[in-house]
Order: sequence, then structure tokens, then C-alpha cells
Amino acid sequence: DRHLTNLFLKRGYKIAYVNNAIAYTEVPTKYRQYIKQQLRWKKSFIRESFHILPYALKNNPLLAFETCITLLIPFLSLFARLMLIYLIMFVPIFIIPIVISIGAIAILRNLLMFFDDPRAAVYSIPFSIFYELVIYWLYWIALFSLWNTKWGTR
Repeated sequence: DRHLTNLFLKRGYKIAYVNNAIAYTEVPTKYRQYIKQQLRWKKSFIRESFHILPYALKNNPLLAFETCITLLIPFLSLFARLMLIYLIMFVPIFIIPIVISIGAIAILRNLLMFFDDPRAAVYSIPFSIFYELVIYWLYWIALFSLWNTKWGTR
């Protein structure tokens, strides 16, 4: 969680990556609550990335680079996504290679998961389509609603 990391960094503590750390979160069981949670997380991601950037620029060039890249990629990919929507609207047959591409990317992105837990990994394919249709667009809602301090909390 970037907010907790930022709080520790501001107080002078060192942060370390632990690959076997376990974290728990409440998972919403209703679609509307899930979307609210994802929007909250996107807002926090954007806000906390800007908070950590000055620290990263001073102390860790790799962290600064990673922070900038992860902030920019969703926004830089907007044009490609809009072009895909345009193609599908005017040439509907393009939906087939687009869906196949999204599925292939999901498999590649989660390749290790397919070896570790193949039954769970299969869900990454439909989720990737859901991500492209719904979750991705929450970045834009988050960006243009950062001023709203309610955050949509439960």
C-alpha cells in the first residue's frame, strides 16, 4: 500500500521488499461495491504516486522511474484503446483479433500463475477483458475526481 509506505518514509524508516509477505483485504461481493473499491484504489494510487515521487527522485532513481512509468502507462495507452473502439465500431470483425490479443496478453502476464495454480489462472483471461472494458476507465474517473475527498468509502 503506497499510503502506508509513504507514511513510513516520511518518518525516516527504511522500506524493504519481502517476497513472501502476506496481506489481506476485504473483497466486495457486489459489483457496485467492487467498482467503488477499485475507484478508491485508483485515486489513492495516483495521489500516493505523486507523494512518493520527490522522495524517489532524491533517494532511488529506479523507484522514481517505476513510479513515473506506472503513472504514465494508463494515460499513454488511451489513444490505442480509443483506436480499438473506433475500429470495432466501424469494422466489427476486428473484435475477434482484439479479444484474442487481450487473452494472449493475460496468459503471458500470468504465465507463472498457470504453472502454480492453472485453475485459478484461467480466470485471468475473462478478467483481462473485464479490465479493458471497465477497470481501465476508472483511472480517468479517478484523475478527474481527485478533488472529491469522500473517496467512496464503504
